[in-house]
Amino acid sequence: MATSPPAIAISVVIPAHNAAHFIKETLDSALAQTYPAVEVIVVDDDSTDETAEIVQAYGKQIKLLRQQKQGAAAARNLGIRQAQGEYIAFLDADDLWLPEKLERQVDCIINKKVAWVTCKATFFDHRSGRTLPAYSVQLFEGDVLEKLFLENFILSPTPIVKKSIFSEVGYFNEAPEARIGEDWDMWLRIAARHPLGVVRQNLALKREHPGSMMQSVSAAEKLHIQLAAIERAVSREADRLGPLKNKLLAKKYLDCGIVYLTQEQLSQARNFIAHARRLEPFSLRINLYWLILASGELGLWIYRLYRNTYKREV
Repeated sequence: MATSPPAIAISVVIPAHNAAHFIKETLDSALAQTYPAVEVIVVDDDSTDETAEIVQAYGKQIKLLRQQKQGAAAARNLGIRQAQGEYIAFLDADDLWLPEKLERQVDCIINKKVAWVTCKATFFDHRSGRTLPAYSVQLFEGDVLEKLFLENFILSPTPIVKKSIFSEVGYFNEAPEARIGEDWDMWLRIAARHPLGVVRQNLALKREHPGSMMQSVSAAEKLHIQLAAIERAVSREADRLGPLKNKLLAKKYLDCGIVYLTQEQLSQARNFIAHARRLEPFSLRINLYWLILASGELGLWIYRLYRNTYKREV
């Protein structure tokens, strides 16, 4: 008996660079879906390890593309352009899906008539395999532009996006200065035009490990890249996002300052938190951190006690 085609044809796009330690587990999770994708595409971004050989061992189950090293954004763009499916599901080479991930999201696309959908995700530690406390940021659906601007609640292994959308909003930003947060930049462009569907189940697993891009840059460099992304978003949607700009800038400066406070680099922490305070002088949270810094050794002792009590365990 002939198998009927899927109600929605989904192509999975996986950018990979030196992912030999993780990619087999990732591919197995993509192939184990209760709603199978029409194709799984791995774009090898000039790996120097055994990534390509591991992918090739799957034979026709996986479509392997290769490019000279250009970064994850360019790899995603190549995968999108080569994809045959009506929708694109994104998965990073070190992350995982639970078996019902695509099925639940396809149900949402059909029932809510949306062009893109996300879901909840859970972090896990690469060393122990232990699940970390659930991602606590609230998910929103419908017109989410302002909410998404203030907090990127769409993690990289969660969205499915109709392929035609990329003809409307453009592809992922491949510029080197946008190499962190290019996914957030993309979600903001889509959110300005299309309502978002949400499946409120943990259907993806995001791996935390020292080799990830977010772990490989300093807090100041990360902030610099984020500030540029904020400026681009506000320039596109000035009426809606302009009034929120200072609030978000203050949050980003505070987050950067907290990183340096945690590292006990107090001069840097003071500079960034002072900048946040100038942007949002009446913020209780910002002023609390400013008080910690102003209290010298006592404030630092209180902060250490707080972190040792409440920090996320792995």
